[in-house]
Amino acid sequence: MLGLPITGWIFTSASPTNLPTILYKTVHWPHIGFIHALPMGQRKAVTDTFAGAHGLLAKLAYVLIVLHVAAALKHQLFNRDVVLWRMAPLPGLKPRHIPQKEVL
Repeated sequence: MLGLPITGWIFTSASPTNLPTILYKTVHWPHIGFIHALPMGQRKAVTDTFAGAHGLLAKLAYVLIVLHVAAALKHQLFNRDVVLWRMAPLPGLKPRHIPQKEVL
């Protein structure tokens, strides 16, 4: 969760095209000074490395989201436990009685 924005910030700071970093299309964010000040050849190498890392982390995030949703559905459909109901944000969505786990 932290690696994705940090790698994006690094490769944007090192970009040879001097792309601005803009958060949520409104807030201008400064480049990382020592990376932006590197010679162009080194900036290209940093951009290539961190763009690859950024893409890999994005794919990993997609996989983790799918696994998380699959685990929640497994609990609801196969285990038939109350894990999904405990995550419901509105009290009206929860069943009236949620059985508690027995403590041994």
